[in-house]
Amino acid sequence: MKTVSTDELRNWLWSCLAVSRWVEDVLAQEPFATPADLLRAAREAATPLSRAEVTEALAVRARNVQPARDGAAEHSVSMGGARAVHAQDEALSVSLAEGSLLYLKKFGRVFLTRTQGRSPQEVLNELNRRLELSDAADASTVARELRDIALLQLAKHVARETE
Repeated sequence: MKTVSTDELRNWLWSCLAVSRWVEDVLAQEPFATPADLLRAAREAATPLSRAEVTEALAVRARNVQPARDGAAEHSVSMGGARAVHAQDEALSVSLAEGSLLYLKKFGRVFLTRTQGRSPQEVLNELNRRLELSDAADASTVARELRDIALLQLAKHVARETE
């Protein structure tokens, strides 16, 4: 693996998953012989994320949510993918927005899910499925989603570095 400074790797990790313990656990395993070693360490360190770590990560993500046209916060799916989902179909966009507000009221956190590899309808189906979960079951799902999103983002950083 090409040499990436500790500071650069720290920035990559923090941008993927803003959980201090996770970033430090991964950095503690440096140096990484291969990109696969880095990704394996990142997966292991994020499995599982505690409830407090989920809260920590979501707080950072919430600060990055852009205001919607009506001035309310856009409560939606994972960063980046949200805009693509909302832009494709107005009816789906409305359903996602309404469902996301119900989710926020029920759980007190924004709805977050991986959008990569999912159609807008699949994202809406996931939102509706999760609205039926208990808080504990959904919190566990959020932790897995955060981990999966972080690993996808980290893999993109690694791929750019190794090109």
